[in-house]
Amino acid sequence: MQSQPPPSVRTVAIPFADLKERGKDLSGKIEEGLGPNGLGIISISDVPDFPALRRTLLRLAPRVANLPEDVKEQLEDPDSRYNFGWSHGKEKLESGKLDTFKGSYYANPILDVPTTDDALLSRYPSYCRPNIWPADHLPELEIAFKALGKLMLEVGLMLARHCDLYVMQHGVGTFDGESLEQTISRSRCHKGRLLYYFPRQFSTQKEEGSVSSWCGWHTDHGSLTGLTCGLFMRNSEQIPCPDSAAGLYIRTRDNRVVKVTFGEDELAYQIGETTEILSRGRLCATPHCVQAPSGENASNVERSTFAMFMQPDWNETLKFPSEIPYHQELIPPNGALTFGEYSERLYQTRPKCLLPLLPDRLTQVLDAERESPREFQPLPFHYIEVSKLLFDHARDDISDAYLVRSLIEDIRDVRFHKVESGLETISGRTHAVKLKNLSAMEVNIVRPFMVRTLQAFYKHDSPQMIQQADNAGSRSTPVTDRGPREKFITNFLLSFTLAERSEAQVTSMLVQRDLRRR
Repeated sequence: MQSQPPPSVRTVAIPFADLKERGKDLSGKIEEGLGPNGLGIISISDVPDFPALRRTLLRLAPRVANLPEDVKEQLEDPDSRYNFGWSHGKEKLESGKLDTFKGSYYANPILDVPTTDDALLSRYPSYCRPNIWPADHLPELEIAFKALGKLMLEVGLMLARHCDLYVMQHGVGTFDGESLEQTISRSRCHKGRLLYYFPRQFSTQKEEGSVSSWCGWHTDHGSLTGLTCGLFMRNSEQIPCPDSAAGLYIRTRDNRVVKVTFGEDELAYQIGETTEILSRGRLCATPHCVQAPSGENASNVERSTFAMFMQPDWNETLKFPSEIPYHQELIPPNGALTFGEYSERLYQTRPKCLLPLLPDRLTQVLDAERESPREFQPLPFHYIEVSKLLFDHARDDISDAYLVRSLIEDIRDVRFHKVESGLETISGRTHAVKLKNLSAMEVNIVRPFMVRTLQAFYKHDSPQMIQQADNAGSRSTPVTDRGPREKFITNFLLSFTLAERSEAQVTSMLVQRDLRRR
């Protein structure tokens, strides 16, 4: 028997004219939409200029996704954990597989350079790094992105003021700390995200039959998230949503799943975990996901949308109540963390893979290894061992597993060949060999060969060693020769021990003349 689809629920809507009145009592609407029994989402209607700004930006999403691959690679920022610029296939679905369903473009629409402090850039890269814009290939993106992001922040601040009034009127007096409006207004780390959902036949994964088929279940951890209604297109033409079941789904406080709808010219806002914690549950965050359209009418359909994440500044101190509904294990005994510290602790709890198992990335590494016969590309120090463990125990979680395995084996073979070629150049006149970026397995392969080579050089160059070989029955070795020999071999082995760093560097000094001294 086929199960009934989840019910569809309309968001609580507030006219913009009412929202902008600072003295207007909207506590009833706030309670209905964002309170303990609400959906955690509310929509604002009749926002001036919003419909045009929405259409302008969302129509650019497919153009970003269809930029040449080399251009998109230049727009990526791995140092920010792909939280600035272009990102595709870097996040994971609920199944643990990499998400190729959608691509994202991240930027701070308020500040291009939030800070120039190197310590902050290193500590909070997801918030502090500068924006990246495709100025040479799609200059209109920056203009449209900033215009919509700033408008959504302005409207969000108006909503935050009414949320503050509601919280003060109902049970908790004030927030623990500053008000939501003040916290958001002085933050430097707001983040906009332009999302493009690829047509299903262009994705490498299939997740049919799930309400989370386009975006997995999650709860925003910031303060307030602004959302636009999705824009559907086929062959560059805007169309209505081709499947009534597609769209945003929310899990309510009583664990029901409902489909949530709001008008395409309305601006929606969802509460984040941080606001729920600091309001002591008077404002509620709810898990949500996105279902992709299915059926014949969904063929070749793409979807674009935009989210504006409003969150505290990374230096904003959050005073957490003694009883909180989320992440209790992350909160220190004094109950205080900056938002940056809280976010980093959340990030550290995520399951992470130590090896970048993306075919495109591995192909780039392989090409670079082949083009540079004397240089080794920087790779994780234990990439061979880690990849073997992943293939033995988590093969199903790796996209294109056979291709990835083949690429790793090719990389390994090319690097081993370069090691062998480098060692073939060692002769009696060799003074030094420098092999940078070797991995642990490669170091272990080189080590015994190099030790035997040193011993052979010493034996052939030392008259005492030759005499020792001729007198096989004698076990005595000139004491004067053991000192420098042992010292040299010890230092050589020590260089391999010191090589166990993220960028392995193996340096050996082969100085035969010194071995004959004394």
